[in-house]
Amino acid sequence: DWLVCGGASAPSECFNKTASPILCQHGSNECLANRIEGCVGGLASSVHDSVNYTICFEGSFEDSWMSDSSAVLDAAERCLGETVSYINPVMFASCIEGAQGETFDIANAKATAQYGASRLGTPWVVVDGKALQDVSDLLSTVCQSYQGIKPAGCT
Repeated sequence: DWLVCGGASAPSECFNKTASPILCQHGSNECLANRIEGCVGGLASSVHDSVNYTICFEGSFEDSWMSDSSAVLDAAERCLGETVSYINPVMFASCIEGAQGETFDIANAKATAQYGASRLGTPWVVVDGKALQDVSDLLSTVCQSYQGIKPAGCT
């Protein structure tokens, strides 16, 4: 039997690593990269810092990441030093390897499941809690949602 792990009422078994381990479309190193980004998101002092880390980390991608976890970890540590050096490297490693990282994985899986089971593949863009159907509408959607004086890009 298959579980449908999407929507606001996804069964709790969807988020139990024994009953339903996390699977990543591109294998275990993608899961590792997701865990790394989840740990930074949870440990960083601001969303801004977390986004800067993610830009550095994702920008470091090489084909070797698909088969070499040490390449993923090397990029993770380099970007940690470049963008969020206040995160203790020992705490960071502990998060990646332990229960705290698993907690972040589950929280991210639950947040993703809220968009329903019909969203297959990645990436997809979310603005104000709604998945964009057509990413070419990103600028206009952000500008319409923006509260306050519109920046130059919206005029």
